[in-house]
Amino acid sequence: MRVFRSLWLYVVCGSMALSALSLEEAIDKALRYSAKVQSQMSYVSAATYNKYSTYANFLPTLSSGYTYSYNAPSLSPHYSLNDINLSASMNLFRGFKDYLTTAESKQNLVRQQFLLSSARADVVLNTRLAYIKILQSKALLNTAQESARLLNEQLKKANSFYQQGLRAKNEVLTMQLQLSNANISLENAKMNLTYALNELENLLGEKVEVEQIEEIQKVHLHDYDRANLIAQILARNPDYLLVKSQAKSAQIAFQMTKAQFLPQLDLTGIKHWYIDGAGKANNYYGLQSQVRLNFTLNLFNGLRDGFAYQVKKYDMYALGQNLVQYERNAALQIDGLLRDYANARHQLTISQSSLHQAKENYTITNNRYLQNLSTYTELINAQLLLTTMQTNINQARYNIVSIQSRIERLTNP
Repeated sequence: MRVFRSLWLYVVCGSMALSALSLEEAIDKALRYSAKVQSQMSYVSAATYNKYSTYANFLPTLSSGYTYSYNAPSLSPHYSLNDINLSASMNLFRGFKDYLTTAESKQNLVRQQFLLSSARADVVLNTRLAYIKILQSKALLNTAQESARLLNEQLKKANSFYQQGLRAKNEVLTMQLQLSNANISLENAKMNLTYALNELENLLGEKVEVEQIEEIQKVHLHDYDRANLIAQILARNPDYLLVKSQAKSAQIAFQMTKAQFLPQLDLTGIKHWYIDGAGKANNYYGLQSQVRLNFTLNLFNGLRDGFAYQVKKYDMYALGQNLVQYERNAALQIDGLLRDYANARHQLTISQSSLHQAKENYTITNNRYLQNLSTYTELINAQLLLTTMQTNINQARYNIVSIQSRIERLTNP
């Protein structure tokens, strides 16, 4: 009974450990594991509180204080003074600096949110590519295993013909060399699959077995419209919107330099309570409660504000040009992806139509070889054509999915 229970637990635990891992589950795990995403979420929170802090510029400030002093006037008796005071101040006008500071804090929050969206989009893309790479490496491994199996069978046939004196020894040697090359390709395929698994494991932060990876059952072929894709990039791509926000911040900074030439107006009030010595303080020093209206205007500060105005103006122009260049680069990226997508679709169509012919050709050539009606060279060529068609289909199929993922990264649907 204990043996049966242990065996049952082993089977259950093993099945749980090798539970299927869909692409959506892998993406969800990668997003939760990504330190970059978690870090950027903290930056968003910091930017949110920074925005709230700028609202304080529009509110009055209130403070209190206590002062003890011992005074020794030359023409009057010495006295001590205990002063408790309460002061309040209100910013009435600072050349729109406070308004612009709040506007910039909002843009900073928007940028941090775009950076968070970009970080998530990068994790999604990298996870998809790693997942697809595993499927592609697995398919290539299966092709390499099948190729090695067929060559091994061909070697046995060639060796049998050689033993019977029907074929020359060079056929056996050629088959052995072909099988050696196939085994090398097989080992390379295994190594590439291991690398692909390691890449996904680094993104997920957990061990992944190749048996967990689910095959993409159907590849959906989309008919993309170039103009529509570019419009989506300019409307939703977080990297582009980030540059756009930077350009807006440059405009705000440029407006803030203009505020340096405007006056500032503040209202301040202070109330004193004197515990002792107040009468003497009033007589000799005129200490009293007061309300002040302060007006300041920068007339000249060594042309510093004028130069700062020029700096921000050219910064604004530079970021505007960066925005234009990004739009051009986005169009170039889309053009390149669409060309690769068209080539992959064309390759998939040709390879799929040729695969049946390659299989039929290999079957016929193999049968003719068994009947001593075909040469070993023809058999090797037929087997090579079959392997090539299978490889081309796998490459085209997964290239299409990879390109679609890259397009989605740009358009951010």
